[in-house]
Parts: sequence; C-alpha cells; structure tokens
Amino acid sequence: ANGPSRGVAWRWDADAQAMVVTATRRILAGEELLCAYGPRSNLLLYRTYGFTHPPDAEPSWSYIVRTPLASPAYQEFLPGQELTAQLLLDSNNLEASLCEALNTVTRAGRDAGEFLAAVCRCCKQPYESDERLRPALGALSRARTADAATAAWWSELSETDGPLASDEGVRVKMCEYLCLLAHEEALACAAGRLERAQCLRG
Repeated sequence: ANGPSRGVAWRWDADAQAMVVTATRRILAGEELLCAYGPRSNLLLYRTYGFTHPPDAEPSWSYIVRTPLASPAYQEFLPGQELTAQLLLDSNNLEASLCEALNTVTRAGRDAGEFLAAVCRCCKQPYESDERLRPALGALSRARTADAATAAWWSELSETDGPLASDEGVRVKMCEYLCLLAHEEALACAAGRLERAQCLRG
C-alpha cells in the first residue's frame, strides 16, 4: 500500500539480489505495513507496480512518446535523424530525454517549442478519438468551463459514467492525455497565446 502513515522503506540490495524492506518506525503487532512509491504519476505507477492513485491524488502526469505516433513531427523537424532515447514527458519535471531531444532540434536549426507542440498534437489524436475516453474528456471540458485551470475530470462525470474514475485504464489514459495537454498549454503560455491562469494546474 501507499500512504501517509507508512512505516517501511524498501531498497534494492545488489549483494543479496533482493528487495529489502526495513521498518522506519516502531511497528505494532497486527499493523498494516505501508510504504511510499514516491511522487509517481498513474502511468508510471501502473507500468511498474500495477495500480493507480485516485485521480484527485495523482501528483503529476506523464507520457512516454511512442515513436510511430510522433513520426510526423520527427520527420518534419529532424529529417534523416533518429532520437535514440525514449522521450518521457512529465508535468512536474523536465526529463533528460526531453532536454536531449529539444537540444537536438535546436542544433538542427529548428524551433524546439514547435517540435514539442507537434509531438503533442500527434500523440493526442488517439485519445481524442477513443470512444471509451469520450465521457472523461467531456467531463474535463465541463470542469474547465467553470475553472479553466482545473484537471478535475472525475468531478463532472455523470452518475452513469462515475465508475470511470475508478477504472485503471481510464486513469492511465487520462494521465497521459493531461500530460500532453499540460505541455501544449505551457508552450502556448510561453508564446503569449494563453494566460497562465488558463493553463492546467497539476
């Protein structure tokens, strides 16, 4: 489990070739042992551990760029070149793989912001045409009508669609979509096309 009252920490012991769990405080007999996985998005939690946070507890959003989806952007901005690192976008951190890609685009004489915007546009398309996500995307739109910066898509789901907020697959896909949207909006804000107050908080 993952929680604020955690009492154990885990680490990899290379000599023992095993994960070692150690108590970080006094543990009472019969007490549930809780540990923390760190501030990970639902995408990263699910990929590594097979579970997600409720969306209102998700600390950030992530997206791993799928090269086939982004290939139109790569071909336009980096013709004849290959990006060797897998690009990871994160709403709270500028990952090294993204920095490397943006620097590669800049060295090629192209605009790094336009490249990232093109990648986001390409990668958002499957989510926007995903029938299963349609209720969640509609709910996000309704929530942002009242508060442009909110990401609280779960708060505007209909009673019928309410269970989507607990669906692991929907949580992961919305995490990815919100990450792409947050990057698009940050780029628009940096270019003066969008007020900061209208950008996703996350």
